Amino acid sequence: MAGVRTAAAGIEVQTMRLGVDIREWEPGRRTGIGTFLEMFLGEAPRQRPGLKLLLYGNADTALPSSGALMVRRLPEPFRLWFDQVSLARGVRADGAEIFLSPYYKMPLACPCPGVITIHDLLFLEYPPTPRHATALYRLLFGVGATLMARRAAAVLTDSEWSRRDILGRFKLQAGRVVVTPLGVSPRFRPIPPHLVRPVVARYGLEGDYVLYVGNFRPHKNVGGLLEAYAALPAALRTRVSLALAGARGTGAGPLRAWAAARGLTQAVRFLGPVPDADLPALYSGATLFCFPSLAEGFGLPPLEAMACGAPVLCSDAAALPEVVGEAASLVNARHPAALAAALEALLTDGSTRDRLRERGLARAATFTSGRFAAVVLAVLEQVAAGRGIA
Repeated sequence: MAGVRTAAAGIEVQTMRLGVDIREWEPGRRTGIGTFLEMFLGEAPRQRPGLKLLLYGNADTALPSSGALMVRRLPEPFRLWFDQVSLARGVRADGAEIFLSPYYKMPLACPCPGVITIHDLLFLEYPPTPRHATALYRLLFGVGATLMARRAAAVLTDSEWSRRDILGRFKLQAGRVVVTPLGVSPRFRPIPPHLVRPVVARYGLEGDYVLYVGNFRPHKNVGGLLEAYAALPAALRTRVSLALAGARGTGAGPLRAWAAARGLTQAVRFLGPVPDADLPALYSGATLFCFPSLAEGFGLPPLEAMACGAPVLCSDAAALPEVVGEAASLVNARHPAALAAALEALLTDGSTRDRLRERGLARAATFTSGRFAAVVLAVLEQVAAGRGIA
């Protein structure tokens, strides 16, 4: 696409001025949107050295301005003002030619073509807060998101499973919704045992352990994993502990009480939120990584675990089979008995774990930040060149 220009828009795609909403790129917060931004902003300048990135954040956004990156902190008296007024003014003032949002929202009065991202619609079925569960919120979201999706030049999403969901809800032309699978950061790689041991010890883990990484909201099905683990033979539970990593404020309390009531306090370890720096070692040291979630628009933790050499047992629900392919053992995790049988089979079969480990490393290697950014850039360039998304 080098040198492509469009007479209508007057944009040279290799040197276009791209505005990006980066509010959720905050230090110490690990979110899907933050991962999207980290991957794209890390790769885009390398793949398109002439690209001018115009980044828009709020008071909490901490990113230094350097090279092709220009950060503008916009006023946010309340969220809707930032979404519809501050962003539109900033994009217009900076002469952005294309606007990219890692969210479903964009200014309806955006002065240039916009591309939005709808990672999935799961929060409608599994509301993260009481506010998201109200009928009024669902109504407002439905109206607002429909307007923005139809206003956008293209919609990005993480998986084919999410794409089908989005097309069904918003009645968009099929070609306007593009799957852009996330990549696995290079920091997720097999860590040598002598570097794994001190990290694992810091979390109080000894010997073999099954690892889960995520939050504890109901759709993650960690309760089902606990039931399955409790159903394992006592000798196996004595040998293999269960390590649950995730923020405590997302529903861990009742699960911890459930485990304590069944005498599993020593066997089940709630690790709390784990810094990104420690995750590769925890993945690498795991005997098995288990991800029993019943609803995922993508599912990055299983890929991260694979990239670190951990064999993976994964739910067969939503986008997960699409993401892990044949590199994980899949199970109907809605049934704790089936999950328990799968856990026992893998924990007692080292050769199968070895095969999964090899397949997982190969599978994870295909999901790179570079590939992800290249797909996003291709969409932006199509929009910039005025060809639309076919």
